Amino acid sequence: MRILVMGAGGVGGYIGGRLAASGHEVTLVARGGHLASLQRNGLRIESPLGDWSGVVRATDDPAGGGQVDAVINTTKAYDVAAATRRCLPALRPDTVVLSLQNGVGSAEEIAAIVGPQRTLAGTIWIQTHIPQPGVVRQDSRMQRLALGEYEAERHPRPAAQALAEALRSAGLEVEYTADVRRLQWEKYVSITGMSGITALTRAPVGEIRQVPEAWALMAELMRETAAVGRAAGVPLSEEATDRVLQWLATAHPGLKSSLLRDIEQGKRLEADELAGGVVRLGERYGVPTPANRVVYAYLKLLERFPQPGVLVESADG
Repeated sequence: MRILVMGAGGVGGYIGGRLAASGHEVTLVARGGHLASLQRNGLRIESPLGDWSGVVRATDDPAGGGQVDAVINTTKAYDVAAATRRCLPALRPDTVVLSLQNGVGSAEEIAAIVGPQRTLAGTIWIQTHIPQPGVVRQDSRMQRLALGEYEAERHPRPAAQALAEALRSAGLEVEYTADVRRLQWEKYVSITGMSGITALTRAPVGEIRQVPEAWALMAELMRETAAVGRAAGVPLSEEATDRVLQWLATAHPGLKSSLLRDIEQGKRLEADELAGGVVRLGERYGVPTPANRVVYAYLKLLERFPQPGVLVESADG
């Protein structure tokens, strides 16, 4: 299968590398030092599921390699529209485009550009990052992916089913489902809570577990998000937040959110898509979101005035 991976960072690089290792024709779209290293040295994946290294096709021009069977868009949520427009020359009428962003609005943005008939909604549970250019490190064995038709009434298409099988052949746990919207929201519940509290405290999950007040705030961020989702008509159970908290209670103590890593590395933040998205949707559906509003205000401040170190320093300096 010919597959274009837009935004081949931690998540996209991992998926693309595993697809290439399983025999698919993959092009990774990246930039900067990471792209230069991919082109010069190839890609290396470090993982508890097995390391892999190999030569990969990497470029900053998604239109330069011809047309493809599928596009996997793993850019940051704020880059989705621009990245989708850049890959238009690579699309055939039957090419499918899969969104795998944080948040819950990316598939809608993609559908507005390529058409609903070519759009797949998706979400992924995986912990990866780039410790150095050209290297993707997976921090746990979890690599679960769900995808489904953007238009729920549409019958599964051959290209979409082929993409699901390709991802399975790469070793991912893949669920092709008509219930993908609920699964996207379940992840949104977890990521708004975890990203929000780790951003505010600059602390990994293990430290947050040791402070009951911080743990309670994380749970409140999640409950607000779940309430907004239910108001939007998503069938989220009351236990959705509890399941996430149970998982985080035993997760690796060094676990950090991608938002915290972006803060540490001075990158642009997904403030509008994470806490900001909850606030906007809460206003639309009449659901109070005071905890997420605090996180959103802090992230917007941090975007404008990046501050190294902890959120609050002592008066002694």
